[in-house]
Amino acid sequence: MSPPITDDALRRVVRLVAILNLAYFGVEFAVALAIGSVSLFADSIDFLEDASVNFLILVALGWTARHRARVGMTLSGIGALSAPQRKPHQSGLPVGPQ
Repeated sequence: MSPPITDDALRRVVRLVAILNLAYFGVEFAVALAIGSVSLFADSIDFLEDASVNFLILVALGWTARHRARVGMTLSGIGALSAPQRKPHQSGLPVGPQ
């Protein structure tokens, strides 16, 4: 049986993931600008979104369980609101003939 994860260890991991996502955003954004790639630009914004969520989670780790639950519900709501904006091929569902 593995030892329980401490809050400090969890914070360190979430902080590292947030920093890496932010770094990936910077690199991909710079390359997108350099080569004029709209696809890379869009993907870089996704990394920025991921980093933002990671930083929000990092902040929320210092809150009570009740406040953490509210953040979880808020993030779920944001995800649900963005889902209808995705194209059919991004949903993972098969796409029929157009």
